[in-house]
Amino acid sequence: KGFGFAADAERERREGRLVEAEQALRDGLEGEPESAEGRLVLALVLLDRGLERAAQSELERLAERML
Repeated sequence: KGFGFAADAERERREGRLVEAEQALRDGLEGEPESAEGRLVLALVLLDRGLERAAQSELERLAERML
């Protein structure tokens, strides 16, 4: 996956491939759990899928790491 997994997933998100984007992000975050970009894009994907609580949870995890 490497550094670009979040960018690749964002591209998939913009193309409407939300399930694929979410899976790519989850796979990438297994290897890079501290990736702020990965967490942010995952939150956007979850919002796009209508999963507001899951998106909020990701944003909270991101905020905790930034403080």
